[in-house]
Amino acid sequence: MNQLKSTRLALRQIEQTDWDVYLKLNTTKVILKFHYEAGRMKSLNQIKLDFKELIEQSAVNRKEQFWVIFKLESKEMIGICSMPYVEHDNEWHVGFRLLDEEWNKGYGTEVLGELVKIGKTKGIEKLNAVVNVGNVASEKILLRHSFTLTQKGIFYNDWNMNKFELIL
Repeated sequence: MNQLKSTRLALRQIEQTDWDVYLKLNTTKVILKFHYEAGRMKSLNQIKLDFKELIEQSAVNRKEQFWVIFKLESKEMIGICSMPYVEHDNEWHVGFRLLDEEWNKGYGTEVLGELVKIGKTKGIEKLNAVVNVGNVASEKILLRHSFTLTQKGIFYNDWNMNKFELIL
């Protein structure tokens, strides 16, 4: 099991046993409000299919990196993060989603810092992130890590987004 550590958090590759946190992240309305699909609630069957595909992609394709975020001290899982290579855009993207009770504790900033380190270690030249228009908290986290806004109000997968990039 590949594990990465920051100050208070650890990341490890997502696995079958992470279903409960994945389900909560995909069924809590306040969290989904800021997800790229802008609050669209999926059926339980679709969430199960997405989770299965995520596990398979992460296990087979090294370009698809998905991690569970958990607290080092308590081992409590608090979210997921990713660094997938988006082939149709020919770009590396970063993203994270935290349980709402863990917001405003600096975890998003810490996780993004780890994703940037991973990108540098892999020799990636540029990271991209897309954020729902109105998700000010995530935009602030990106800006703290020197990402710059490159496109405003674009439609990405049919959702109104702002796009940021970081040259590594």
